[in-house]
Amino acid sequence: MANTGADEATLGPTQSPSTSVEQGEVGARAAAFLESIAEAFVILDKDFRYAYVNAAAEAVLGISRNDLLGALPWQAFPGLVGTEIEATFRRVMAERVTIDFEARYQPWDRWFAVKAAPAPFDGGICVQFHEISDEKRTTDLLVAQNRLLEGIARGVSLEQCFSALCEAVPRLTQNARACVILFDDDKGRFATVTTAAGLNSFAAGILDRRIDDMASGTSVLALQEGRPVTCRDIASDMRWSAEWRHLCVSAGIRALHSAPIFAVDGRSIGAFLVFLSEARAPSAWELRLGAFGTHLAGIAIERDRTLRSLTESEERLRFALEAGQMVAWERNLATGHTVRSS
Repeated sequence: MANTGADEATLGPTQSPSTSVEQGEVGARAAAFLESIAEAFVILDKDFRYAYVNAAAEAVLGISRNDLLGALPWQAFPGLVGTEIEATFRRVMAERVTIDFEARYQPWDRWFAVKAAPAPFDGGICVQFHEISDEKRTTDLLVAQNRLLEGIARGVSLEQCFSALCEAVPRLTQNARACVILFDDDKGRFATVTTAAGLNSFAAGILDRRIDDMASGTSVLALQEGRPVTCRDIASDMRWSAEWRHLCVSAGIRALHSAPIFAVDGRSIGAFLVFLSEARAPSAWELRLGAFGTHLAGIAIERDRTLRSLTESEERLRFALEAGQMVAWERNLATGHTVRSS
């Protein structure tokens, strides 16, 4: 009896040994379930400290749960301070509401879909999340592409198209900028150079310069023959001249990927360069931006060539008519009227 009394005192007046075992089993099953799901899941206690971190959350966050448990999110990830993520967590904690939202963690340049809800115990909150960077980037890329295509269709100048293209890259990914280079007809010089803001000194430094003054060996051939060129560390890459390396480093360019721009007939006529602020290989997304840039630059160039050709044809026709004192007539198919062309 004494043992029974001790057990009852330990368990509490409303708890029985069988209830305790059942709750333990339920807790174990819940923990096993949370460990098995693909979604990242964490529990923050009432003081916002990590109380639980599942395996998927460890993988997404890149930190062991042992290093997270007991820590504040904004201590483990200082980039959260002052963000929508921090504000939402605090609102859910205070108002006991459930909120679904999307947010970008800027230090990683990654997007997440997040659901934060009150925890059913201890006054904390539960947070479930997964990465949606690819979906967000694809959407943003399509929006940027449509905006640029609309400009090309309206007939904006080639320089404006190139400028808009270069300005789009920093909006699509952080720590990257862009440049459009067109060669002269002999592929010996950088005939035109268009860059994003902040790269004016770089553009001025290479404009109208000979390609083989700026690059050497395989880099020259790659540019002239229309092959991609990647430089992971410009400061130490001897394929580029000392002057090129100095211009790049002075402009904060530490690495680059150059993708060729082709004319309709397949000739290499220029390059779209993605500049990185860190010495490293370009990511798959940055390589995709290179392809995005060359594709749109090629469309803009062909559109410009077509407009120029039409303008020249109209001018030649007008000159021929004036020289021969001939008259051209235009028929309006909608009204049926025929008028003399001015």
